[in-house]
Amino acid sequence: MPADAGSKHVKSLVPYGSCLERGDHRRFGLNALECDGRALAHLPPPWQADYEAVQKAVTKNGLALRFADPRLREDISIVLRAIRQNGDALQYASPMLRKDPEVALEAVSRTAAALRFVHSDQASDSIFLLKAIARNSRVIHLVPKALLSDREFVMLAVQLNGMALQAVADELRDDKEVVLAAIRQNGNSLRYASIRLRGDKRIALEAVSQRGHAFKHATEKVRHDRQTVLAALERDPSAMQHTSEKLRYGINSCILGTVKSDLANGEDRLCIAYSNPNWAPLLENNTGMKDRRTLSETDFGHGRYTSFSPQQKSQVLTKLSRQWKMPRTYASPEDLQERATTAPASF
Repeated sequence: MPADAGSKHVKSLVPYGSCLERGDHRRFGLNALECDGRALAHLPPPWQADYEAVQKAVTKNGLALRFADPRLREDISIVLRAIRQNGDALQYASPMLRKDPEVALEAVSRTAAALRFVHSDQASDSIFLLKAIARNSRVIHLVPKALLSDREFVMLAVQLNGMALQAVADELRDDKEVVLAAIRQNGNSLRYASIRLRGDKRIALEAVSQRGHAFKHATEKVRHDRQTVLAALERDPSAMQHTSEKLRYGINSCILGTVKSDLANGEDRLCIAYSNPNWAPLLENNTGMKDRRTLSETDFGHGRYTSFSPQQKSQVLTKLSRQWKMPRTYASPEDLQERATTAPASF
């Protein structure tokens, strides 16, 4: 049935709208609502007051709540089903449910713009706004402008959801303590920090400690600095993907050379080392097998075989530090954890 078939053909049900128990008509109507929830608008009141029909309609299109009988718009299970499909359906809920904090939070967690349909007492309440931001960082775009410059509010917001940094005042995105709080919650929030702080090596490494791919948001100068790259690899090997092509070549050479020598057992054996992902040999030994596939293809002339290689993080990084002619200071997981909880003033 085409996507618009529900709205197009459901009008044929109108003469039979009150015959909800007639099998053929009911099945057709329910199928139409499953196809397009907006079909509820073309059905007569008995259908719009039918729990099963409205449930199917709002499951397909939350905004179909608009056409439901007022009594069903007071039903919390129907309303929750609607807003989970589309947060903007909150506007069609009963006034009582729009005042319900949990219903309102569920709506804004799905659609940040649903904040405009939240009861005014809650929409202006900083505690409610913080809870909403914790569920959906884009809510920060809709809070009162005065709060975006309030350092205390912003600090609480980024501690709950680091990505809330995206809409705060410029002076706070250049505030080291605020940015550190954000990246410790979500390393990717580094992308919203000021250029000055994205060029700070220690802040970039702090972000990498939380999420390796956050390294791509550091400035080019930081991502091309060998000492910083080596420290980033120590924290999260996936950071290698965001360094310069020249540095990646050196890292890959060390990885493949180490893995190949580890896998080869004799001169009669052709060993082609590869890994997936390419930084897999740098992962910790306790990483799941699915995420640390360091493999080799071996051709004996009688077939091809695949085998796993143990992780070689320490050996690779030591070899890389020698190649780049710089000391490598090993950081244990305990050291990294302690570093992650260090106060910003320690910088």
